Amino acid sequence: MPADLANNAAAVAEGYVRVQLDYGAGGTVTRYVTRYEKQYDGDAQSGGMRVIEGRDPTAQATADTNALNTLNAHRRATSTAPTRPT
Repeated sequence: MPADLANNAAAVAEGYVRVQLDYGAGGTVTRYVTRYEKQYDGDAQSGGMRVIEGRDPTAQATADTNALNTLNAHRRATSTAPTRPT
């Protein structure tokens, strides 16, 4: 199982790009959105863009934290390492 990424710098070192969006006050969508994006290759012709997102209506920093937590959860869930009970 991969270790959790501690912060944005660790995520960037793993090849992710952080995209921060501010949709402005008074909109119908969540104001702050942070995305981690990373291209991945598949076998032959498959592949794509992995996009992990965090949102918050009041603070960009909280959206950043939510995105990083979601990224770590995704990495744990998709880990190819076998898990064994101790």
